[in-house]
Amino acid sequence: MGISAVKPHLAFLSAALAIGASVAHAQSPVKIGLITTLSTAGGALGQDMRDAFQLAAKEEGGKLGGVPVDLMVADDGLNPNTAKDIAERMLQHDGIRLFTGIIYTNVTLAIVPDLLRAGAVVIQNNTGPVELDGKNCNPNLFGSAWHGEAPGESAAAAANARNTKQLMTIVPNYTSGLEQRGAFKRGFKGQILDDILVKLNQTDYAAEISQIKLRRPEGIYMFLPGGMGISFMRQLHQADIGDIPMYAATTVSEQVTATVGEAARNVVGSAPWTPDLDNPASRKFVAEFREAYKRTPTVYAANGYDTAKLIGSALAATRGDISNIAAVRKAILAAKFDSVRGKFAFGASQYPVEDWYMTTVSKDASGTYVPHNAGKVLTAHGSPYADQCKF
Repeated sequence: MGISAVKPHLAFLSAALAIGASVAHAQSPVKIGLITTLSTAGGALGQDMRDAFQLAAKEEGGKLGGVPVDLMVADDGLNPNTAKDIAERMLQHDGIRLFTGIIYTNVTLAIVPDLLRAGAVVIQNNTGPVELDGKNCNPNLFGSAWHGEAPGESAAAAANARNTKQLMTIVPNYTSGLEQRGAFKRGFKGQILDDILVKLNQTDYAAEISQIKLRRPEGIYMFLPGGMGISFMRQLHQADIGDIPMYAATTVSEQVTATVGEAARNVVGSAPWTPDLDNPASRKFVAEFREAYKRTPTVYAANGYDTAKLIGSALAATRGDISNIAAVRKAILAAKFDSVRGKFAFGASQYPVEDWYMTTVSKDASGTYVPHNAGKVLTAHGSPYADQCKF
């Protein structure tokens, strides 16, 4: 497997000229563009996803589905303009037709429409924005993680399961934060005392914590990805109000709980996969990831690994020839791979239909705070906009 780091191309390149000749014979490496966030406070999510994707290819000696792949990795720096430069270069200069890796929705919305207009296939391995779902679905766009509002919906289900009567919300003021909050509020059966909006990548929460101290809610819905959540939990604990349950959906992993220690003891998560999910594919993945990277994989790593396996299943079916986009789409939709989730199937708008689990945090034998699977909160859950999708 070739792995390349791609620097942004500063000149504007026309997406209309992006895709030319088809990939050569099946033995030639298939180029995959992995554009993700590897730096900034949100970079941990992209690093986990990239590492797991690369692990899947290493398992096959640099192949996916028995086909050699050339994985071209680029850091978008959580900057939509940087991401656009990278995407244009990969399309025009490198002739890439298959893309994945994008973590944040502001980057997704900046580059995915251009990639789709150029005829590329995009597998969204993290949250899929509502703006690209339902009536705005595209036959070349697939979501391998979850539809845009699922984390918020699952967090609401967890809060309801724990009989929380009233709470506050805190999210960053960008597309995904607002979508997740909206989904949570629609599903939560109790009272919302107050909504707090913060800046993306904010790290100082003194003013927001003062608001929380004043209202003293029964719980907090928190969508603060990456380093944002770490800063918030630490500061909440330091303010001596860390006993409030925090419904955090997918944003708090074992690395985060180990980093913040006791500040994470009241975090309630929700995800379609947890490291202690008991099935053969998951056990194998967790063991190999821990061996390779000396840490426990997050749900973002699980998404990256499943995405690689999904691509491998399509490459195997097409024998590495991705020039026939209709055949590639058909092979991706078939999803013939062993998912770490135990089962994997696409809904009508090409986002997964999957179970979601609640997690709670407790100490392990070493005294480290670790999230544990606390049971299913949503069954066969798919996009609520799927029936609006008409290709």
